[in-house]
This record gives sequence, structure tokens and C-alpha cells, in this order.
Amino acid sequence: MRKPGQVDWQYKKALDEAGLSQRALGAICGINHCLLSMYARGRYNLDAAERHKIAKSLKMSESQVFTNWE
Repeated sequence: MRKPGQVDWQYKKALDEAGLSQRALGAICGINHCLLSMYARGRYNLDAAERHKIAKSLKMSESQVFTNWE
């Protein structure tokens, strides 16, 4: 689990590579873009279902999208 305030740069890089904004990704995967923004800044931890939806929407594996903080 991430520490509060710890930014997941791997997630940000995956978004950039996909050419998507957090708002666009939220619309695709059905997750509120505010939660995605909070995750990116280290203020929210995504659950397993949310991580799966995001990775599937980006057509990447979860390990390609998210830093393993454990």
C-alpha cells in the first residue's frame, strides 16, 4: 500500500503513453475522474476492481500501469 502523498509515476506514464487524460480514462472505465486524480496525487488508493478496470481500459497489465508499493 502506498504511503499518503506518494505519487505513482508509472500510472501517469501509462496515461501519457495512451494519450489519455484522467477525465477521458474515467469516462472509458467508469471511474470518477476525481478519484483518478486523487490516486495520481497519492490521496486515494484504488481497490483491485478499479485497478483491473483501468488496466483493461488502457490495454495493459496491472503491473505495467501501477507501481507495486508492497
